[in-house]
Amino acid sequence: MEARLNSKICINLEDRETVLSCFASSDCKLHGETKHFEIAMNQTKTMLTPEMITELTFWMDEYSKAKTIRVRANREPINFEAVLKGAVVVKRYALYLTTQSTELMPKP
Repeated sequence: MEARLNSKICINLEDRETVLSCFASSDCKLHGETKHFEIAMNQTKTMLTPEMITELTFWMDEYSKAKTIRVRANREPINFEAVLKGAVVVKRYALYLTTQSTELMPKP
């Protein structure tokens, strides 16, 4: 059932502008959350813990892979499913940064 649903979503999104716009909006959200995370780190004067460094390294590697797939779409036919998976990875990275920023900021 899930595979059939995923294929329907991919078929509906198999339009160059739609897929690339989806990735671009995820990328913009990530850049915003990166700035919020930086502000939270500076305001709380918190140092990165080894666990945070490990997590951030993981997410930066995943982001790099997703961005490589996205850039490849400029030179080759688009692999719609791979670009959409990349957009999901970017959104998950942004969510991770949102969570970290929220945990760093003082509670009212």
